Amino acid sequence: MHLLSILGPFLALPLLSQGASFTPPVSLLTDLPAFRIQNLGQTTIRSVLNTINAKKLKGSEFFFGSTMADLSLNTQNAEWTSDRFFDTWNLIVAENNCKWFSNEPVSPGVFNLTACESMRNFAVQHGDAFRGHNTLWHNQRPDWLVNNPFNFSVQDLNKIIIPTAVETVIEGLGSNVVSWDVVNEALSDSATLNMSLTECVVSAGRWPNFAIDGNTSSPVLFEDGSFINTAFLSANAARKKIGSSLKLFYNDYNV
Repeated sequence: MHLLSILGPFLALPLLSQGASFTPPVSLLTDLPAFRIQNLGQTTIRSVLNTINAKKLKGSEFFFGSTMADLSLNTQNAEWTSDRFFDTWNLIVAENNCKWFSNEPVSPGVFNLTACESMRNFAVQHGDAFRGHNTLWHNQRPDWLVNNPFNFSVQDLNKIIIPTAVETVIEGLGSNVVSWDVVNEALSDSATLNMSLTECVVSAGRWPNFAIDGNTSSPVLFEDGSFINTAFLSANAARKKIGSSLKLFYNDYNV
């Protein structure tokens, strides 16, 4: 297979099709002669990406990556997985190790970032970029958030718990991270254009409004969509503290 036909899908370059005549909006293909490739058989997607990224400004690099679970390190495919993060992918996203339930599992303010750090360290060892996923998601959440044995209020959640969780994780993982998904999938998949942000969140039916036993006397843990703003303000504060230019994202699926 010709090298350009391999590069096309991965770099999303609009290659010329039969009978088509147009100018691509980007011209990375003009960089190919600079590779001075002697043996295409030794060329990998990773080596091509490295060469392209060496010519680009920091923060505008191309990333082609994959999610990975810690289980991947302990299976018969571990060697294959490790090799692919050397020769194919240049970015790693932790599948579950960096989510809220993993980072703060026992009680508010008690953090364990070991699992998330193991993924970041794997990325560093393989020369890969690392994307943090994620600091705040009400689905894979700590049990104590749902059961609320500490009887905290929505004000506690917005002013103390969320800022502490977001800042601690981003600061703890440090500057060897290219981006963080700060808030994940807060909106309903069936949200419509006439809905407010709060309605988009409420209609998803995911955020724990009451204790898991349905006791309506328990504190309400959701009032509006302000927690999203709180999370991003906290993430930005953490980014400044570690002196990083990492990007902050809202991540969603099937919206």
